[in-house]
Amino acid sequence: MIPERFQWLLALNPLSALIEVFRYVVVPNRSVDWNSLGISAAITECFSSRVWAYFKGTEKAIGGPV
Repeated sequence: MIPERFQWLLALNPLSALIEVFRYVVVPNRSVDWNSLGISAAITECFSSRVWAYFKGTEKAIGGPV
């Protein structure tokens, strides 16, 4: 449904690759797009590490364990 010129934007959404992989499992007529799954994993890891670093920096201010 998304035009071909905007397909690269879809790869920036971490959930889009997981949804596509689920579709491939349910309807196995296509192969898994490993590139988009890898991009999704990299973006998720980047966000997770940044959120963890932010939390560790503000942990004392929000009342977490020291």
